Amino acid sequence: MESIDAEAYKTLVADVAVMMNEMKNMRESLNRIEQNLRDDRSNFVTRAEWDTKRISLDREIKEIKEKDKSKTAVWTSVAAVVIAGISALASFVKALT
Repeated sequence: MESIDAEAYKTLVADVAVMMNEMKNMRESLNRIEQNLRDDRSNFVTRAEWDTKRISLDREIKEIKEKDKSKTAVWTSVAAVVIAGISALASFVKALT
């Protein structure tokens, strides 16, 4: 076995320390990437789920609009009756004078 001098040994030990530190940094970086992937996976919605949710929301919006139309139709009728009553009253008052 070949022996190495003290200076070469110090250099080798320093190089190994640098490599170990880089490996530690790589592990930490990998752990952060894995955590980001887990976070992304928990927030991910598949296309099928998204489409189902969108269709459901579209249906709810349509139902709400239909209910609003029926309310608007009632108020339109009430307004027409009030206007007709005012016109009739105006005609009646005009006929009296």
